[in-house]
Amino acid sequence: MKLFNFKKDRQAKSQQNVRKDIFAQNFEKGYAFVQRKWARWMARKAGGLPRQNLFALLILFTVVSMTYCVYLIASSFSGKVAPELKVLQIDGIYNAGPQMPNHATDYIPKDTSEIYNVKRIRRFMDSLARSPTGRKVYDSITTARPGLLDSLSVIEKIYKLKSKN
Repeated sequence: MKLFNFKKDRQAKSQQNVRKDIFAQNFEKGYAFVQRKWARWMARKAGGLPRQNLFALLILFTVVSMTYCVYLIASSFSGKVAPELKVLQIDGIYNAGPQMPNHATDYIPKDTSEIYNVKRIRRFMDSLARSPTGRKVYDSITTARPGLLDSLSVIEKIYKLKSKN
């Protein structure tokens, strides 16, 4: 029995490198394909123009590009401060999402014992979240059942809507 398995580690790393190389090769093939397609399209478009017009368009493109670069460089040294983005405080929730459908309230029972159990579960979860030892249990429950707290709040909302009517 060997103490260190360097050979297997080297083989695993070489397989990872092969996968990376295959990805790079496929990416390179795709990029070359797009370049060829673009070059053919440009050749078709420019094929009908006279040589003097192509040269004039090249000069125009070069002058416009140089002018914009000079503008960017000059504006960076001018000392003007670029306008900053304003961060606004959120003062309320507007149109936070779809409203509850009307038929959702039909499933809430008239019996208060079930809503009492829902409230007990909510209080239990809150007490777990407050104590340092219960925090681990709270975290394990929320990771195992990620929608539990949301479901409890939705049930409470629906029950409140039903009790108002």
